[in-house]
Amino acid sequence: MPNGVVNDLAALVADPYLNDTGFFQQIEHPSEGPIVTTSVPVGFSETPGEIRLPPPRLGEHTADLLGELGYGPAEIDEIAGS
Repeated sequence: MPNGVVNDLAALVADPYLNDTGFFQQIEHPSEGPIVTTSVPVGFSETPGEIRLPPPRLGEHTADLLGELGYGPAEIDEIAGS
């Protein structure tokens, strides 16, 4: 049975191997400040990947998505708790 050390989040982000390999990337979130996320997992010479937008805040796009699904404003307010 395979086994190994299980890290908590702080230990994972501090892992020397993952940091040396560029697994993590620090970005500036407009409302949350500096955050650490995983880097783009593949690299292409002609079209390198990049993080163009910060991760959304909880519920940030809920109303837009519900509207695209056909819900009306009153239904969206009820579902989203606005």
